[in-house]
Amino acid sequence: MSLRRNLPAGSSGMYSDTPRPSHYNSTVSLVATGQHPHRQGGYGGFGYSNRGCHPHGGAGKSGKGDMGSNRRGNSYFNWINHLRSNYANSFERRRREEDDDERPVSMAVNKVDRVHWYFKGNARTHNTIRYDLVHDQKEAKPILRRGQEFYVALRFRDRDFDVKRDRICLHFRFGPKPCVQKGTLAVITVWNDKFTRSKYDWDVRIDSGSRGKDLVLQVFVPASAPVGIWRLDVVCGLQHHPNALAMNTNALNQRSSTNIHTISTNTMEPKSSHPMNHHSMDTPSMDSPSMSTHPSNKTTVTSNRKMQSDAHMAHMKGFNYEDYNDEGLWYVYSDHTDVYILFNPWCFDDNVYMEDEMKREEYVMNDYGKVYMGAYRRCHGRPWAFGQFDDVVLPVACYILDLAHITDTDRGNSVQVVKAISSVVNDFHEGGIMEGRWDGEYNDGVAPYKWTGTVSILEEYMQSGYRPVKYGQCWIFSALFTSICRTLGIPCRSVTNYVSAHDTNATLSIDKFFDKEGSYFEGGPNGENWDSVWNFHAWNDVWMRRYDLPKGFDGWQAVDSTPQEECDKKEQCGPVSLEALRKGEIGYNYDGSFMYSQINSDIMHWGEDLEYDWGWRRMKINRYRVGRAILTKQVGRDDDCGDADKEDILREYRNREGSDSERWTIQSHIRGSKRGQEYHDFKSDINDDCRFDLFELDKIEVGDPFTIRVVARNDSAEHRTVTATLNAHSLYYTGVHHSQLKKAEGKFQLGPKQQQEVILTLNCAEYWKKLVEGCMIKTYVICRVQETGQTFTEEEDYVLDKPKLEIKIPKEVKMDQQCQITFTFKNPLDMPLTECCLSVDGAGIMRPRKFNIEGDIKPHGQFSHTIKFKPLVHGDRKIIASFSSKEIYDIYGGKKFIVMKK
Repeated sequence: MSLRRNLPAGSSGMYSDTPRPSHYNSTVSLVATGQHPHRQGGYGGFGYSNRGCHPHGGAGKSGKGDMGSNRRGNSYFNWINHLRSNYANSFERRRREEDDDERPVSMAVNKVDRVHWYFKGNARTHNTIRYDLVHDQKEAKPILRRGQEFYVALRFRDRDFDVKRDRICLHFRFGPKPCVQKGTLAVITVWNDKFTRSKYDWDVRIDSGSRGKDLVLQVFVPASAPVGIWRLDVVCGLQHHPNALAMNTNALNQRSSTNIHTISTNTMEPKSSHPMNHHSMDTPSMDSPSMSTHPSNKTTVTSNRKMQSDAHMAHMKGFNYEDYNDEGLWYVYSDHTDVYILFNPWCFDDNVYMEDEMKREEYVMNDYGKVYMGAYRRCHGRPWAFGQFDDVVLPVACYILDLAHITDTDRGNSVQVVKAISSVVNDFHEGGIMEGRWDGEYNDGVAPYKWTGTVSILEEYMQSGYRPVKYGQCWIFSALFTSICRTLGIPCRSVTNYVSAHDTNATLSIDKFFDKEGSYFEGGPNGENWDSVWNFHAWNDVWMRRYDLPKGFDGWQAVDSTPQEECDKKEQCGPVSLEALRKGEIGYNYDGSFMYSQINSDIMHWGEDLEYDWGWRRMKINRYRVGRAILTKQVGRDDDCGDADKEDILREYRNREGSDSERWTIQSHIRGSKRGQEYHDFKSDINDDCRFDLFELDKIEVGDPFTIRVVARNDSAEHRTVTATLNAHSLYYTGVHHSQLKKAEGKFQLGPKQQQEVILTLNCAEYWKKLVEGCMIKTYVICRVQETGQTFTEEEDYVLDKPKLEIKIPKEVKMDQQCQITFTFKNPLDMPLTECCLSVDGAGIMRPRKFNIEGDIKPHGQFSHTIKFKPLVHGDRKIIASFSSKEIYDIYGGKKFIVMKK
């Protein structure tokens, strides 16, 4: 008879193919060492030394076991080991029953089963209830603002929470390498029903709504916390264990090989809402099926290393976790929920604090607005859907901050954050959001004028694998920057400077050269002068305190994200204090000199003249053309039909034009530039006894003819001979010439006190096919007086007005009920419109959509297109749309309306 058959049921021999019991390895391990982990000595006479014993019960290397020789066979030793295991298990059971205080620690740790974030309740108090991510039915996210408290609840698995018995530590971690010293790891112990730390530290208190297995906590986030995605680990242990303080250590976040048990989870928002005044776990049941947990994975804690405790704990060195956690001294519950922490303009201690509620509503909460374009005398606000609450905007904002390589510590510094955003909005930084283009060639992308809002751009950015979207221009970069700042909680406005200078040679002047025939000489005499004047240029202002600058420079800071000036190896400019610009104190951070030149440069006209040593004579200096107006949208006002909602903030950037203080600041800047002094000190001694006036046009409709008029008057007592040249060019808004439309030249005599009119007329056929986007025309006038050498030069910009896209909306619109909207305009041209497209953005009530229109629009015919949709939210909303075709484009409109609840 085989000895194997005589083994008791459930035993395991060396040759047995029966699976071992789940407790087998741990039991043998305890017996094999002869030591209980918390006792001295063996197990009541059954302890032994395994000095020669094979792990499977056979002889060791000596060939002999302590209980006898191999002559009795392996089955005998297996039987003996089985008896020892049974005796040991029985002994342990009796001791646990007799002495509860000495039972294994692993049986006493109260483990967290799930976490509840009170998504909507916290969002209401943190002014984040409008974020789509808060309302995600499957994977809601807590979106919080620093500088104030929020609620979070823990449900325990094993038993009711007892603060005298259970030790709970919350580890909030940020970034790939959380560290207490860098402010990217917060370790806070749950022990009191009141906040006990200063407002500069993370803190936690137990809420009175806690009961049973449900622990409701109120956590305070300091106003300096890094902004972005945080994660929570809950460390569970015992209060009175001699090594309980190790739970607070920084090393718990360094996991590599372990005896620490970690349970990970994702949490969802319960279907029912939670009244925050009760802070109870019962109303939003934590047993809701929308809550989910995932099985735990054992992870490790690095031992024998320096560890950092929280603010209440001393530094600990050389702690070996394996010495004290053989059976699970503590458990780490890792919650995988992305916790978004944002800037807080409602909090005085946050450096983006903005006191005025109406301004906060405009510059943080308003998800639509205007970006101003056109020319100084024909400026217009283009409606834009900023969409900062859309579910794509906040995740992309956090992603690009990581992309910009801003340090985790600097993520709490608003100055460094806006610098990072402005550098990654454009594609100069690898992986940036949008590629800029200004030459009109957009066949491999989307023309800038077809965009209506930020959301569609960021959606394409994500769907393309985070490749730069084609194409944008300064006003789109400004709109993108506005959306990203507002979604992060930074007050931001889009601003547009009309007649904006780009001084490439630090002379604080924009130099334009004309040859003997009066034609514009691009590049200057040596081909190295590429100064330019943009009809308009859009950038941004952000609101913050500037702790890096002397007192008095807080408030609005200018930031330019258009890739035209390199700063710190990034194509961006600012932030620079508007107060510093106004005072001419441009030596402070960042890029004050370049920003100052955009609004304060003089325009100099140089004419070819061989009688001068250089070969060029300064014909004119215009000190008042650059920086004619800086427009932004007014706070709390909307004008869908016109631009009554614009606000000129030029005086925030500089003093009144021509005032002593204004010229003093410019001269102070010029004295700091040797080359600038040379240009501005250049003499031009000419007898000016003739007067010339260029008459400005108030309005030019697309398709209509127009006339440019110059009047010359002789104020002297002698005859004067005048040669006049009038030039008209189509150009891009950046000041780059596209085509010459028409040129007129003439020579005439002027008697004493006599005047003469010179005109240049253009009809639609002469200009239409040569126009580019923006429909801008620049005219140059050059008049020379033969007898005195006097030269008159002037330039003016015109924008041809296009029809406005009319939007018709029903009087009554209800949430989740289908409604229809109709878009119309009249074709102003004598030709049909082909390849028509309509882009529509609902600014929160519908996803951005594009419609390809079938058929052509007849000459002077009516365009009409109707769409149907169901509004997603209620309240004051806005529809924004843009029409484009092969013949005419950028016909846009916006309409505000109210969506009512069902």
